[in-house]
Amino acid sequence: MKKLLSIFFILSVTSNLFSQCSDITKEVDKFTGETKFMSPSFVEDNLQEHPVVFYKKILGKDTLIMIRLETKGETISIEKGVIILLNNGKKISRPDAKINVSVGDQGFNYSSMIVLSNEDVKMLKESLIASFRLYIYDCEVPQIRYYKEMLNCIIIAK
Repeated sequence: MKKLLSIFFILSVTSNLFSQCSDITKEVDKFTGETKFMSPSFVEDNLQEHPVVFYKKILGKDTLIMIRLETKGETISIEKGVIILLNNGKKISRPDAKINVSVGDQGFNYSSMIVLSNEDVKMLKESLIASFRLYIYDCEVPQIRYYKEMLNCIIIAK
């Protein structure tokens, strides 16, 4: 009976992961052959942007996994620096990461895309993103388990 419950649990987790993974989009550049995968950038049904989006680029034997972070601010600041805080107390820091700014509906939109190292990916797989900071603008991350699932989907995407 215990073995049967274990198998059922594994199947339900696997099924949930595959249903989440169907949200990943794939594009192949017909000129370069580069394959790109992206987790959803908008929350379904309300067109609100996700603050965290994962990307994967494959060109030949080279693979990059990236994260795009986005938050809002009331004043315009053009500076650098990204900090991602994880639930386990660890953090990913990129003090020289470029931050893009654009005018939004309610102030300014700040975003940054950074390449994740193997160590970063390992940390993100082991813990959930709690919040992040782009220069001085903080964002508490909702649906934190969702983003961990999206990272797992990006990693296995082929």
